[in-house]
Amino acid sequence: MNGGRKICVGLLDTIPQEFYLSGEDTDPQKFITMFESAGLDFEYRTYLVAEGEIPDALDECDAYLITGSPCSVYEDLPWIRVLEDFIRTAFAARKPQVGVCFGHQLVAQALGGHVHKARTGWLLGRYHLLVNVERPWMSPTQDEYTLHYINQDQVLELPPGVELLGESARCPNAMYTVDGVLLCIQPHPEQSKKSMQVFTEYLLEKGAISTEEYDTAHATFAEGQPDSIVVARWLGQFIDTAVHAKTRWSLDRGMR
Repeated sequence: MNGGRKICVGLLDTIPQEFYLSGEDTDPQKFITMFESAGLDFEYRTYLVAEGEIPDALDECDAYLITGSPCSVYEDLPWIRVLEDFIRTAFAARKPQVGVCFGHQLVAQALGGHVHKARTGWLLGRYHLLVNVERPWMSPTQDEYTLHYINQDQVLELPPGVELLGESARCPNAMYTVDGVLLCIQPHPEQSKKSMQVFTEYLLEKGAISTEEYDTAHATFAEGQPDSIVVARWLGQFIDTAVHAKTRWSLDRGMR
């Protein structure tokens, strides 16, 4: 709770509507379902950023979450540049932000990091996430974690001042935080096994991946379920911690 009310999370949808798949929930709805499944009680406001919708003011929400996208952060699209500016403005004001996949990459780029296609190609399937640094909001903890990945691009160079929290074998910069107000993660805790299967079939039909890449991904799906609920709790607890820290920071500034 934030001052006796629910925390409001702004969901910044970075998927152009032309990429919406029939029968699939929107990404904002997937995040809502994810948080609810993890027992987290937020309010939500959705912004169709890829369609030109952006918050008019930072304080419309207590925190913001930037979704994944089929677009690359280095594409010359006007809405991407607008969102980069929003990220920098929010960061300067210590507004809590979470970035997932595309969001993870765009935050890094906005703050001075470098994002490009990985030389190793697609990272597609269920893979381990190695946590190098634990934080109080990372509860519960386990000996190891697996999550779904679906990306060609990666953060190749982290921005200055970033703390690396986690990595995977083919994604060295998989999870990072900045100054207690940003948390970014490359894998997808919001995507179910069913959705991942739909995405890989779509990519295969479009010729974006090979039959071998498709088979490899599906073999990882068959090995078990990802630790999505555990990581969803981390994201939610980070938001809660960061929002309350922001409130204290604002009060301290007002008393000077």
